Amino acid sequence: MGQVDSYGEDLELSQDLAPGAVLSGRYEVISVIGSGGMGVVYKVKQPYLRKCFALKTVRSPYLSEQAITRFRKEAKAAGALDHPGLITVHDFGLLEDGQPFLVMDLIASGSLLDAIKQHGQLPLDRVLDIFEQACDALIHAHQHKIIHRDLKPGNILLDKGGEGKDRVKIADFGVAKILEDDSGASLRLTQTGDMLGSPLYMSPEQCAGKIADERSDIYSLACSMFEALAGRPPFRGESALATLLLHQKEPLPRLTDVSGKSFPGSLEDLFARALAKEPEQRYQSMIELKQALSTVYVGEAQSNRQMTFRRREKVKPVEEKMTVPLPVVLASILTVIILSSLATYCLAKLTQPPKPLIIISPQKPIVVTSERIPQALQKTTKSGGKRIFHFPENYSMGALFKMVRGVNYPIGNGNAIGTVVVPVEDELRFRPNWAVCEIPYAFDVFADDDLVYFDFSNLPVTDQILEHIGHLKTLRAVNLQATEITDRGLKCLLGMPRLEDLSLATTDISPEGLVLIARIKTLKDLSLNNVPLDERALPFFRDATSVVHIAVRNTGINNGALAVIGKNMKSLEALTLNDNDRITEDGLKCLVTLPHLTSLGLSNCRGIDPAGAITYLQLMPALRELRLEQREWKKWQAAGVQEKLPKCIISLDEPGRKRRLSID
Repeated sequence: MGQVDSYGEDLELSQDLAPGAVLSGRYEVISVIGSGGMGVVYKVKQPYLRKCFALKTVRSPYLSEQAITRFRKEAKAAGALDHPGLITVHDFGLLEDGQPFLVMDLIASGSLLDAIKQHGQLPLDRVLDIFEQACDALIHAHQHKIIHRDLKPGNILLDKGGEGKDRVKIADFGVAKILEDDSGASLRLTQTGDMLGSPLYMSPEQCAGKIADERSDIYSLACSMFEALAGRPPFRGESALATLLLHQKEPLPRLTDVSGKSFPGSLEDLFARALAKEPEQRYQSMIELKQALSTVYVGEAQSNRQMTFRRREKVKPVEEKMTVPLPVVLASILTVIILSSLATYCLAKLTQPPKPLIIISPQKPIVVTSERIPQALQKTTKSGGKRIFHFPENYSMGALFKMVRGVNYPIGNGNAIGTVVVPVEDELRFRPNWAVCEIPYAFDVFADDDLVYFDFSNLPVTDQILEHIGHLKTLRAVNLQATEITDRGLKCLLGMPRLEDLSLATTDISPEGLVLIARIKTLKDLSLNNVPLDERALPFFRDATSVVHIAVRNTGINNGALAVIGKNMKSLEALTLNDNDRITEDGLKCLVTLPHLTSLGLSNCRGIDPAGAITYLQLMPALRELRLEQREWKKWQAAGVQEKLPKCIISLDEPGRKRRLSID
């Protein structure tokens, strides 16, 4: 096995760029850190800043124009993530030869993979600490709608902090995303038949070529944790293909049996759930996984652990399961192989480092133009209890899903291309491709009652596109986060009589435009994170009486807005106020009048004095979840609130960590 660098790449010496070469006119190559199937990692120096970075390239022959566009978008999103547990992306772009590159923090220490190679099985205390930190970082990323998709020990970096303790930093966020195909599928092959990815840690849905979500990251993280404790991953076949099938079919072995050591039953239970075959049977968020990690200590002899935690009520599993028979799984994998024009499917031995996940079509990528999508698209028709979509025959418009209790299942192969037939009773979610957003009339293909959820997040969506979906009468959720819409586009939402869930986070909506949203009387969930709000937004808070959950993180709202919220939004159950410095404890007094408020986020609200805030927080008996910031709140102050509100789960955020404080 070749040596692996701190960024998960195999240390094969690359001849691409020699020391002294200057990249993008501003980064001087010092040395090659590592090279793998996806690209090369260089140690570079920025002469003007007199600082060294890690510069990672992605081999451009593997990437279509659409993938390069995704690269820019994902790199920008990854660069916006601000968390001590994530490797910071400082810069990105294209080199002169067209290779995309990312400039990241340079970490001198090794990775979790290095630690496993050096020590074999790691101590339980150390592993739990590492993965609690990893959960914290992933919680932050998932809250920003960014999924990793390729978690493995090689990109869980371990920097040494004070007293030699591990400081976790996760690398390669966003890299796997740019290598997906337009359907969002994860399992892909190069034209030569190489599988690019990490079969040892891939979730069953990724193994089957389906779309990854938060629960896929949970599965991959749990595989990495299992390996850290057992010295080997939970599933390892004789080939990569065999390993994929094990993930989908083979029962999970007990950690105690694999490792030869004794572990708490609560830890075995954690793995049984985190590594469930069906995503809906796993923990549904990283927050739940971290809370489960904390319960491992309950009743266990851990003398060096000072805090104890209360067991949280188990989340009931979803009763309805959707399983994929083994023949179907095999057929889907073989189909991928055939379409990739493979004469053989020769895979590297699993004793060698798996190559990064890259998906390549054997054909030249199709460029979307108005000529490829005809002006006169036929709308959806119905016949015999079936809904028949008539998408363009030569290009996928995006990804189409069936929604079952909040879980997305791709329709067919997930691509919205050609004729697609589904039962009329199915509730459907659609996410368009980036390029289709340049052709607004393409959305006329949908009939009034086709969809319940439209996901436009992080796409170049304009007001003109909203004009072409304004006729959709059954939409319950629309995600417009980080799009280019303006106040004019909001008017198109007013004709959606069932709209309940709306995200306008990180958009340029004005306070005056927001007032229009208050006219949607069916609206229950609203995200306005990172949208500047001032006194012009007060009429919205006055009139939005139907809203149950609202997030106004980093919006600049003040006590005046809280006064209006407390007086008028009596249905409110969840309120996220994080990162608003203008709020003080006097504003909290206004929230005491909200009878149903069960969840409140006050993290990084630096204007709040804890001593005064306790007076008002204890007057909120319905409160069940409270998030605070440890830079402002001491543990004994949070404990004082806990004593007054014994049923409330209190989370204390601190740099690099999020601890759940619970007083027995």
